[in-house]
Amino acid sequence: MKRVNDAFIRNLTADDMRYDDFLTGKRWYHRLYNRIFWGEKNSWTEARIVLDMLPKDFSGRMLDVPAGTGVFTLQMYQQLPNAEIVCLDYSPVMLERFRRRAGKSVPQVTLTQGDVGELPFEDESFDGVLCMNGYHCFPEKEDALSEILRVIRPGGWFVGCTYVRGVSRRTDFFVKNLYTRWGIFMEPHPTASELRARLARDYTVECWKPSGSMICFRCRKPSRG
Repeated sequence: MKRVNDAFIRNLTADDMRYDDFLTGKRWYHRLYNRIFWGEKNSWTEARIVLDMLPKDFSGRMLDVPAGTGVFTLQMYQQLPNAEIVCLDYSPVMLERFRRRAGKSVPQVTLTQGDVGELPFEDESFDGVLCMNGYHCFPEKEDALSEILRVIRPGGWFVGCTYVRGVSRRTDFFVKNLYTRWGIFMEPHPTASELRARLARDYTVECWKPSGSMICFRCRKPSRG
């Protein structure tokens, strides 16, 4: 797969917390930026919606891709001691931040560096896949969707959230002229209806929740027979 966000990743360090600070709206100027860009003060709204879509008391095997720094997921993972969770991200810096944040609190979590377009896992080896804020960053979206579908067992779930075009002209302008130009987001960016139609080709769409220019979704891979 074409490598994503290389320039962005090279500018990150394990000690630089600006990425997390912007996502969580830690300071007033982060909140102002998010309000102007996304129409909200932080990304917690979508994170809570998505995490609420995951099975409660999950004890199966889950893939989290891209795992990022664990800023939204770590607390939930600490409450799932019987699950087996594989967190994969292309950026080793993101994973190092996740590792530092988690310490020894989540022994059931494995951190793996890798490419969503070439997942290093066997077919049908996960009960579900979490993809939070990832799809809009994937450079080869069809490869990513194909690989995610491949590793989910029949009857398993696919949960996530992503940016969709056509909801907010202001957000679309910033995404096109800043995030996409900087190589943080990668085209093409579907509309909500285009994304739903694409997911429906492979899954049953069970839950669909718009949140500004983001869509939060839960899908189910068909069972055999």
